[in-house]
Amino acid sequence: MDRLMAVPELPGVDSGSGAGMSVLIRHDMPVELDEPLGYECCDRDAPNGVLPPVMRERPVRRAPARSPAHATHDELRQHDAFEGAQRIASGRITADDQVWLSKAFTAFLAAGGSLPLERCLGLPRNDCTLRRACRDYWLRRAWKSLANLSPWRRSERLAAAIRDFRGRHWVRWRTLDEPPTHASPLEAALFQAFRSSERIPSTAMQLHNIAYHRRHS
Repeated sequence: MDRLMAVPELPGVDSGSGAGMSVLIRHDMPVELDEPLGYECCDRDAPNGVLPPVMRERPVRRAPARSPAHATHDELRQHDAFEGAQRIASGRITADDQVWLSKAFTAFLAAGGSLPLERCLGLPRNDCTLRRACRDYWLRRAWKSLANLSPWRRSERLAAAIRDFRGRHWVRWRTLDEPPTHASPLEAALFQAFRSSERIPSTAMQLHNIAYHRRHS
């Protein structure tokens, strides 16, 4: 029998597939849909072809398109694993981290070394994916540092902070290996995010997808 059959189930892997979800759209809260809806005007009831001041709309199902900010199951698993690696590296290992490491090494040993260790751990396996995971980790840290705000207001505030950081600090700090000692927790997290990737999302919606929706998917 092939040795791979003995590999235990890796943490975070779901054998099922998710179905589309129905959501109630509020005008004051952004919502990301698995299958986007378009809208068309319903003017067939308008007298003389003149639409009323408030146009009636109906949803029109369009072909699904994957947004760059829409996290797949594998991406979510990699982000969780990357955060676990950050905790362990900083000496903050938890009981869940110990279980994760135990399962990963069990899978690695059961495969006789035929599976890369980073795959067993669920970590990113190429430079581009690793940089993005690192960037998103520090953006979430920056987002969490904005306390006493609603999730959406945090995302809006973080978008403004990124624009400010790019113009005021990054031009002077980009040659440093570590953020200055006087940097705030928000600035220190943004410093690490900017060092991780040249492409930093700057809109509230992009940041909301990274910091909030991915954590609640």
